[in-house]
Amino acid sequence: MVDLNEMILFARVVARKSFTEAGRELGLPASTLSRKVAALEERLGLRLLERTTRQLRLTEAGEVYYERCARLAREAEDADQSVRALQATPQGTLRVAAPRLLAEALLAPLLVDYRQRCPDVQVVMDLDDRLVDLVAEGYDVAIRVAAQFNDSSLVLKRLGRSRSVPCASPEYLARRGMPETLEALKLHDIVGYSFDPGGDFSWRFLDEAAQLHRVELHPRVVVNSFWMTRELCRAGQGVAMLPASLAAPDLAEGRVVQVLPALRPRPFEIGAVMPSARQTPGKVRHFLEALAAHLESSN
Repeated sequence: MVDLNEMILFARVVARKSFTEAGRELGLPASTLSRKVAALEERLGLRLLERTTRQLRLTEAGEVYYERCARLAREAEDADQSVRALQATPQGTLRVAAPRLLAEALLAPLLVDYRQRCPDVQVVMDLDDRLVDLVAEGYDVAIRVAAQFNDSSLVLKRLGRSRSVPCASPEYLARRGMPETLEALKLHDIVGYSFDPGGDFSWRFLDEAAQLHRVELHPRVVVNSFWMTRELCRAGQGVAMLPASLAAPDLAEGRVVQVLPALRPRPFEIGAVMPSARQTPGKVRHFLEALAAHLESSN
């Protein structure tokens, strides 16, 4: 059987013209290299080197063999450098799976930062609320919320939390009044977002003492798009819970107003799952770093 390691070691010995020098460079004893070359000669049934106390000289067969081995060694080094370059300067295609709510609230602005970090990476993002099979479907990473952190076969990296803000338009509040309590909120029109429009609907808040309060609501409209939720909120259709990053421009411009400011909606945790944590490719590592930074800045 061909031993590529023996061939590369042989090329290094010839290039350095000494077992001792090659061994020093490789961190191996000269005696080990000598045995490796002898084993190679025995496998080939040919003498490749003429050894004297002062020098090494290639035989005719050795010259032919060295040319091929040196080429192999160069290609192996080029392969190593090419892969390392992917870490230093990410390239190729990054395939990401994410639920729609995260994509609409977080990933669109995040991609601007990521494209600046990794301009040579093509991003293919699949927005789907189902739990994809990363390995079978060829994804590099999937972004998930805490309720989806349940696949023990994958590596989970917790990235941070996303904050939400209950909002309503000035026109709606002028018509219906500002809700001052959770009980009062129940009497208002609610524009709801939900993975499951047919399921139970409730909002959870933390007070100043970090006590959790849950309020069951009955939305007039339930959609599975944050963009549509925001548009309905702007249009005065009711109170909506919007991701902080999505609501920020409208709050700053006065298009919507925060309600119940003394209570904080409970944030939801966001993480990434990957097939393996070993040697995370640079294109994935930079993406996760950008997402973690974006989560921190948006909160």
